[in-house]
Amino acid sequence: MGRSNTLLLLAALALAAPAAAGAAGTEGAADAGTPATAKARASQGGDLQGKPGSDVTGALPSAAKPKAATAKPKKSATGATAALTPIPAPVPFEPSRDLVNWFVERGNVGMPRGNRLVYCHGFECRLRTIIALSDADEKAIANIFASRRGSAAEERDAIDHLVQYWEKRAAPELGGPPDIRGSEPDQANQPGQTDCLDEATNSTTILIYAQQHGLLRYHTVVRPDSRGGFIYAHATAVYREIGGEEWVVDSWMRDSGDPNDIMLKSEWDSKH
Repeated sequence: MGRSNTLLLLAALALAAPAAAGAAGTEGAADAGTPATAKARASQGGDLQGKPGSDVTGALPSAAKPKAATAKPKKSATGATAALTPIPAPVPFEPSRDLVNWFVERGNVGMPRGNRLVYCHGFECRLRTIIALSDADEKAIANIFASRRGSAAEERDAIDHLVQYWEKRAAPELGGPPDIRGSEPDQANQPGQTDCLDEATNSTTILIYAQQHGLLRYHTVVRPDSRGGFIYAHATAVYREIGGEEWVVDSWMRDSGDPNDIMLKSEWDSKH
């Protein structure tokens, strides 16, 4: 090889050497202190828990992030969106003076307190029996309302079942046969038999118990009322729908524990 060609080859080699050295240095710096497993993970896109290869926060890669859950409104059988109506809070109980006076007028029959309730029988509350509600009674009564609390109409159905339960619960402790419908003169002073004043008082007693225990949410208990003249007067328990009309639960013309007459008081007033 001539001298000039040799000089040209040496010059080309000298220029290529720094570039190769720089590339080797950069690769060495990137690999320094990085385990082989980490490099392998990085080459595969990293793991999912913030280890080498994942993003700074350790979150899922954007392609793998789950979609945010979106709550969908329930639909009725017809496909229309069903609005969820919140159940009202229990109605606070503050007995009116008229309601308290009803029990005074019955010969100072005690207002319901706790779980020991007075049950009137023998006509005009001449006979009185204290019924102590057990834990099982409390649960049974609570369940009556728990399954019927979606509306005022359902609560009125619960009130009907409540009075039925109360009459069946008391009957064995009254010392006589279960009450039969109506009031015949020869039933007066007989244990277990009731007239309309007894019935109205007993139904009001168990309604007050229900309200004291936070079971009434659409109604509040008011003083019993009567219709007709002095000879044909007839009394019943009364309760008022919140923001609405008064209703009755009348068990006088029903045998003990039978379904009761549930109706608007205005309708009840018109009957004779």
